[in-house]
Amino acid sequence: GGISTYRAGLSDLNVIEKEDEAFLFDEKKTSPNVGIGFYLYSDKYYVGFSAPKLFETTVDKESSSTNELKRHYFIIGGYVWQLNSKWLFKPSLLTKVVAGAPVSNDITMQFLYNERVWLGAMYRIGDAAGLFIDFKINRQLTLGYGYDFSLNELSGVNNGTHEIMLSYDFDGFI
Repeated sequence: GGISTYRAGLSDLNVIEKEDEAFLFDEKKTSPNVGIGFYLYSDKYYVGFSAPKLFETTVDKESSSTNELKRHYFIIGGYVWQLNSKWLFKPSLLTKVVAGAPVSNDITMQFLYNERVWLGAMYRIGDAAGLFIDFKINRQLTLGYGYDFSLNELSGVNNGTHEIMLSYDFDGFI
């Protein structure tokens, strides 16, 4: 569960027509949120499903289908192959579904070397591609870097996204 807060500072914008009613007041909305999901895994495979936002709400006072925060569904699955004593190969598929938008699929190919270094690539069908690397510093701490770039019409104005990840695994800590 949680709370979503939305604010658009429309009155702060410099507009040509100062009396345009659409820009006179800020839009604010706070709404509750509840999500569900499951994750089933073993040493060789994993599957999961989630709906992180079950309550569909509008972001302004006027009810309009273009202003709704729609319910999203995520389905994930993957498998792990032991290539040899040092290398694992883990392909996966993430499917994202939301009403009014095309289905989105992310295909990821990951290789794990010596249980310490992840190397991988992802492809979001018709949209983006990326590369990443993760280093397992110790049993609980992992550091990673990722870069993805657009393959659609945004590629002319988007130079890509850099991501740095730091992960701590609490397994056995509690």
